[in-house]
Amino acid sequence: KKKPQLNWKEINAKLPYDKKSAEQKKRRFEMFDEIDNNKTGKVSLAEITAGMERVLGLGKEVNVPVVIKTAFDKAKVAGQQAGVNAEEGTAGDFLEKNEFRLFLMYVRMYFE
Repeated sequence: KKKPQLNWKEINAKLPYDKKSAEQKKRRFEMFDEIDNNKTGKVSLAEITAGMERVLGLGKEVNVPVVIKTAFDKAKVAGQQAGVNAEEGTAGDFLEKNEFRLFLMYVRMYFE
């Protein structure tokens, strides 16, 4: 089964993960706030999966939830190693705003 052809330019445009771009940072924070339905400053896997499916609009040809889950877990580990996730215990279930850039970067990597 061959992989579906993805429009990388379009997907890249939807994933503002560039650390140095103020414009992308602003878009990233807006995207995070949109996904963070209950405005807690952190998002669950369910929230982020639904939000990213909406943002990416890729349909069923790509297994978005698997990519999202993998990127979510990876960003959590990286966030914990960097010490950005202060709350122990609850940290594993949520992605915080300061981990969101890493998450987007991993999503991009896993789609490749």
